[in-house]
Amino acid sequence: MKKSLYIIILITLFFEVSSCSSYKPVYGNSNFNFIISEYSISGNARLGDKIYSRLVSASKSNDLDSDKKNISILINVSKTKRPTNKDSAGKILGYKINLNTSFLVKNFDTGNEILNEKFSLNSSYSVQDQIFETKQIEEKSIDQLINRISQNLLIKLSKNIL
Repeated sequence: MKKSLYIIILITLFFEVSSCSSYKPVYGNSNFNFIISEYSISGNARLGDKIYSRLVSASKSNDLDSDKKNISILINVSKTKRPTNKDSAGKILGYKINLNTSFLVKNFDTGNEILNEKFSLNSSYSVQDQIFETKQIEEKSIDQLINRISQNLLIKLSKNIL
């Protein structure tokens, strides 16, 4: 009885492990077959530069591939920050940050539009006792939103370029 139970467990584990053999990560090197040949940033330039640098690092992850498409990209980023909670004295207790981004991606060689996408993501955070801590939380929230926007754009871009 014990021996047959061990055999069943081993067979089950074998099938579980072997079923993952064709797994390919979404952000694997082979998915990003593009080079940003030209770019333009409008709106909040600092946030646009952060998004652009993440896209460039993803496109350079597979430099040896000669089958890459040259693209031009227009990034428009706007940030709004507004209070969400106030106490009875009118002191702000929390903020909500909203990042609105739009991307226009074109084939650099032909000028054909590859992708025209808009993303709007938001994050809320509470005000801390120290202003420095509040600023750190705000920057961390913005970085998390930029990461999510970059990941969403890379997914859409990899689908449209293939």
